[in-house]
Amino acid sequence: MSVMNKYQKFRFSFPFYRMDVNGFMKLINDARRILTPDTVIPLYEIKYINLASMQEAFKENAMWSDELKDDQTKLVKLLNATCKYQFDPDNGEIVAPEYTCYDIRAIRAWAVLFCDGDPKEKVPELYDMLQDNNQPSISATDKDFNVTMTMLFDFAGYTIDRHYDIVSDEEAVRDEMTEEELEAKAEKYDEKFEELLDELYGYESKLDRSDWESGIVTKGKYLFDPAAIREKIDWK
Repeated sequence: MSVMNKYQKFRFSFPFYRMDVNGFMKLINDARRILTPDTVIPLYEIKYINLASMQEAFKENAMWSDELKDDQTKLVKLLNATCKYQFDPDNGEIVAPEYTCYDIRAIRAWAVLFCDGDPKEKVPELYDMLQDNNQPSISATDKDFNVTMTMLFDFAGYTIDRHYDIVSDEEAVRDEMTEEELEAKAEKYDEKFEELLDELYGYESKLDRSDWESGIVTKGKYLFDPAAIREKIDWK
């Protein structure tokens, strides 16, 4: 039996791998509706959840319920470190300071990387990370592409390095990157983003959802495997 590396240890310290991505996101959507029960508001307009709504949605699953019981569990520490929702009062959002809220897009990113499921099962969640208002198509210059892919790439490597102390104090946490290192990381990411967009769109300026998803499954399936992402960007 092979010994797990630090990235594998981190992944398997959380219960994502024990649940398929569809089942997980169904419960996350339940948590959205628990927090915002008004069914006039479509799910895609509910951008965040909180710990209480997650606890209620996952209460029938003993493993997840235990991992969500309080802010001292590894899972809740991960959510607090990487998924806090940033309210935007300038965009009409009312800040809710009485409790911590978690960004649906960040939770989806962990699900895409860590949950059970093949690329065909996971790709709808990746699409919804980019087009979170139920849009039927996506352009080659989508404003959320680089932001979303940067989150995925970071969660596969850099974020694990920075927050490894959540799961173990045996290995040193990676220091914050210098400005030069951050620039080099961004350049490497941008290079891979451009390669993927060129392969995916060719001469097209826009793809409908089904074409985009099928294209990602064949040309960007590494996006659903954190180890493949790390290899793609030569992360060490």
